[in-house]
Amino acid sequence: MTKITHKEVFDLLIKEVIEVYPQMENKLDFVSKDILDHLLSNSDGVRERLRKGSFTKDDGEINQTEAFLLTWVNEVWDVENGNQELYEKFISDLNGTPQEFDLYEKEVPQE
Repeated sequence: MTKITHKEVFDLLIKEVIEVYPQMENKLDFVSKDILDHLLSNSDGVRERLRKGSFTKDDGEINQTEAFLLTWVNEVWDVENGNQELYEKFISDLNGTPQEFDLYEKEVPQE
């Protein structure tokens, strides 16, 4: 098991969503910004949509990676009431200004 940065966790989240909605693959920036906006304003709603929709649409179950991502949403976004600082870093990064992201304290499960 290894630790990854918050950026890598977010990229993994986007990858999981795109696996279920491949028609959105050519709209990665839009999808990323949309998810970030919702994480900032309604992270609980994002977690529920992932848990009941995106993460179970493919096989009806939540695997270890998806559970890891749900924990990240809870710990990093819910607990921090939207995490404005991390949101701004992500938006700057998406807009082309590279950012340094801290490691997430949990390790990514190996499936």
